[in-house]
Amino acid sequence: MKKLGLLLGLIIALIVVVLGIYNDQENRAVDAIKTRPNKISKQIDQRKPIAFLLLGGDTGSDGRINRGLSDSMMVVTLNPAQSSTVVYSIPRDSLAEMADDHGGNIQKINAAYEIGKADMAKKTVSQFLGMPIDYSVTVDMGALKEMVDFVGGITLDTVIDVNLNGQVIPQGHQHLNGDQALAYSRMRYQDPRGDYGR
Repeated sequence: MKKLGLLLGLIIALIVVVLGIYNDQENRAVDAIKTRPNKISKQIDQRKPIAFLLLGGDTGSDGRINRGLSDSMMVVTLNPAQSSTVVYSIPRDSLAEMADDHGGNIQKINAAYEIGKADMAKKTVSQFLGMPIDYSVTVDMGALKEMVDFVGGITLDTVIDVNLNGQVIPQGHQHLNGDQALAYSRMRYQDPRGDYGR
């Protein structure tokens, strides 16, 4: 009986320690994302436009672990003074001069991320479009899949049948899970409108 009581006490103590560690980690994570007055808040308060570069990296799925290219590039501009938002998709194969120290380095624009991470991609796109880009956000394929699953899926209308990596998405109004959304976002050659079709 004593051994059983000791074992039960150890199990309870272990549960308390694990829950304490979990709670501490959860509190640290919440503290890390708490907002505070910063440059974005000031720009919004001053009703100044803010531009974000959204980068979709081709890593994080299918065993890809290197930095890779930014296969999706979109600029989102928020203009508080006009209460407007503009989203512009940049074709990944657009030729652009890389914003590096060498000058004259012309490549497909999605190579900027592979060469110099998000900072170089932001500078290259800013130079390419002739407008300031304030911030960049990078999401890889694994994160895309997880985000779509986290929000319960996404709904879209597709004008073509999509079949990629075992995921079949028929033409029409569809609700996609993370795996399906990833396949749809990666499908490139089946859509006659190319990158803009997706």
